[in-house]
Amino acid sequence: MATRKKTTKKGLGNPAAAVVAIEVLKNPELLDRAERRVDKTFRNLLITGGVVVGIIFGRKIYKRWKDNNDVQKIAGSTKYATMSGDQALAAADKLFAAMDGAGTNLTKIKEVMQLVVNEDDLNLIILKFGKRKSSWSFFGDGQTLSEWIQNDVKSASDRETYINSILRQKGIKKLF
Repeated sequence: MATRKKTTKKGLGNPAAAVVAIEVLKNPELLDRAERRVDKTFRNLLITGGVVVGIIFGRKIYKRWKDNNDVQKIAGSTKYATMSGDQALAAADKLFAAMDGAGTNLTKIKEVMQLVVNEDDLNLIILKFGKRKSSWSFFGDGQTLSEWIQNDVKSASDRETYINSILRQKGIKKLF
């Protein structure tokens, strides 16, 4: 078996690097100019990154604000609600649990509708429901309570039996 002889390079290596090193030694201002250019590039990258991050977060904040305003417009008055905000949130959570996932629990929906005393109670539940995304969905925006009911309780007779007839008996004009 032949053995390789270890060789070492002698000389300057890369001649272009040697020329640059000599020029920098002769004129140190070149190095300062290069450092300033690198600093300026780094600063520009930081500014650009900050702008991009600001746009992303700004868009998310605007979208959340817009969604809240949309839900408030849909909900209407809550001035004469008989239930507290916590009770309305619990009712909204119960409705979401009844509709999210496979199948729809119409009995739970009926139980919540029976808790509603007046239209302001219903408006408060709609407001607390907000816009929610299905646990099955990874894309798209959330849906309001009205959209959830329309999409999840597809049968008009089920909507009438479990939701609208109960609301109508209480003198509530807002129906699903």
